[in-house]
Amino acid sequence: MTLPRGARLGPYEIEELIGRGGMGEVYRASDTRLGRAVAIKVLSSHLADDPASLGRFRREARAVAALSHPNIVAVFDVGAEGDTQFVVTELLEGETLRARLAVPLPGDETLRIATAIADGLAAAHAKGIIHRDLKPENVFLTTAGGVKILDFGLASMQQSSNAADSIVQAVTLTEPGLLMGTIGYTSPEQLAAKPLTPATDVFSFGCVLFEMLQGQMPFKRDSNMEVIASILRDEPVTRDAAKPLPPHMRSVVERCLEKNPLRRFQNGGEVADALRGLIDGSSPDPTFLRWRWKRKFLGWLAVAMSLVVVVLALVRSRYEVIDNGYDLRRSDITGDSETLRLTELALHADGAGNRSEAIQLLTEAVRRNSVPPLPAAFLASFSYYGGDRKSGARWAAETKRRLPNATSPYEALLCRYLQPVNGASTEMALASSLLELRPRAWRLRLALAHLHLSRRESKAALAQLTQIDVSAPDDRRLSNVLADRASLGDIAGATRDLSRSKLTKLPTLLAFTQARIAWSSGRAAEAARLFDSAAESATIANFGPVAIDARMLAGVARIAMNDLDQAQATLDLAAAGAHDAGLTQSELESYAFGAYVAGRRGDAEGLARRFRLAAALAEPGSNDYTILHMFAARERITAAFGTSAVTPDIEITQPVLTLINARDAWSQNDAATASHLLQQSRSEGIDATWFREEAALLAYDLGEPPRSFRPDPPYPNRLRFIAVWELTRPRRQSASLP
Repeated sequence: MTLPRGARLGPYEIEELIGRGGMGEVYRASDTRLGRAVAIKVLSSHLADDPASLGRFRREARAVAALSHPNIVAVFDVGAEGDTQFVVTELLEGETLRARLAVPLPGDETLRIATAIADGLAAAHAKGIIHRDLKPENVFLTTAGGVKILDFGLASMQQSSNAADSIVQAVTLTEPGLLMGTIGYTSPEQLAAKPLTPATDVFSFGCVLFEMLQGQMPFKRDSNMEVIASILRDEPVTRDAAKPLPPHMRSVVERCLEKNPLRRFQNGGEVADALRGLIDGSSPDPTFLRWRWKRKFLGWLAVAMSLVVVVLALVRSRYEVIDNGYDLRRSDITGDSETLRLTELALHADGAGNRSEAIQLLTEAVRRNSVPPLPAAFLASFSYYGGDRKSGARWAAETKRRLPNATSPYEALLCRYLQPVNGASTEMALASSLLELRPRAWRLRLALAHLHLSRRESKAALAQLTQIDVSAPDDRRLSNVLADRASLGDIAGATRDLSRSKLTKLPTLLAFTQARIAWSSGRAAEAARLFDSAAESATIANFGPVAIDARMLAGVARIAMNDLDQAQATLDLAAAGAHDAGLTQSELESYAFGAYVAGRRGDAEGLARRFRLAAALAEPGSNDYTILHMFAARERITAAFGTSAVTPDIEITQPVLTLINARDAWSQNDAATASHLLQQSRSEGIDATWFREEAALLAYDLGEPPRSFRPDPPYPNRLRFIAVWELTRPRRQSASLP
């Protein structure tokens, strides 16, 4: 739908429609904040409604916005207003190269424009950005004589995940000029669905340069499929052409249009250098030709002399560490450069606290390449432990299918370790083996500490944590290291190391860590204040998972303060945020704690409603399911669970099953059976598990003196805090107790 004059998109006021195409509509608009004229491209709905395409577009548009080059149209802003997605650029006056080609270009003008295009590509390629759709329609010639490349980032949205699909889609298009303006400039590797490098833009540039010189496209044929076949098969330059290429330009065009990308100029910078070498030698006289051959000879000699340096650099790059948490190196990852880039970005996003962005990047890595196992393994771990057990299991199966493709022992072992279906003993053995290979992989050491915690081996967990060099991490995982140390009793050491860590420069994570240390120190009011601060800061910084976790913990801290009204509001807000973000585990815990608070406040309906929401998210057999089952029995909530059998997935299963039966007997007013089963669960080892608090609470309800526990650490089942708090309150008695 065309926007009317005066319509607003954020701070931009629409003035008039100035263009329309397959990507959307372009408007002249005014930036009301800065008082400047801008161009706004509103994306068409078929692109704006595709989350994957939109995500890729936004990431690349932000990267292009960081470029500042006179031959690339400046991107000022990327935004959304309701369902309308738009990008804001500088407003240009002039015409496209396509319009200029209506008449032949003089030779010097062709060279000037071509060099400017190459300079723009060079700037983008230096930042790792590939245009993917260079053609005369995407080159703009300003009235002041400038040359601007348009639509960086937008072209990538039109790349199909399957080359055959994109060809079929293109053949069915009927808009005049659209197909030939795309397929006619597409590189052979694009058509063959091979990995793309900046050399793909060089091929497209060669097509544009050929057309500027010859007045027609190099692979022009009678039908679209013939064009595709010609690009893959034919040479564009023939000796008997009706209009021969200028001799001094021929070698540049031929090299740009090589079928093998390795034989082309490798980026825009190399093309620009070659063109500048022609500016003062446009006449093909013998002296110029001898100079060209001498220049080539000297170039090859320089390449030969630097070969050793290049080889050493390549070897060094293979061992470059891309994630110090796993001490993960480039040579560890199977796949092409794009797989490596997406994996590196995903691990960085996860470390920064943005797991949803990490999952999106890893999903893209898995989608585009069916071979590498590591992105699928990280997806399995992130999804499963984020509460999406079904997706985690699906990615685990995909990892198993891809595992034979692993090209390094470390990658294969890491993929096995990341599988969420491992038992605790297997996971500990794998983590220990990986640490033998990479002792500096502190994220594995942190995981090993948590595995010790799952067995209630607090001293062993703290020993692992204190081995981590706090100068290495600089993200949320460092927050976990220091906060976990405090939760295990090393409050002074954690506080000292926090003050000299990199977290002091990261306000969100600093506040979050300080809040957890305050909680472990027994200062609940201070913890609540700091968690509120961390949640607000994380929301502004778009660290969704950190914001939600901080908000939930602020509610937990207020329970400890007995500020139940504020705790209820905070937990409900956390649950809603977790639901919107798809963070199942945080949503479950927020609803469960909220149900407990509602019960404390005497709101029976609110307790039952929130409990049902939490129970619906708990998978049978999980720790959360077990805690909620016993909570329901104690609160005598009869309609919350169905008839699914409880089959815990933890290693010490029998004492937990016995404890569940004991609590069920208590809820049925059979105190004698409950007491007998409680003693049985103790003899089976319940006190060695993280359900010891639940056992102590049942004993308290059966008349034994209360025991005291700290609501720390928060692993592996934070919901046990409810039992800790209830042990400080009046006991619940079964009707059969005297």
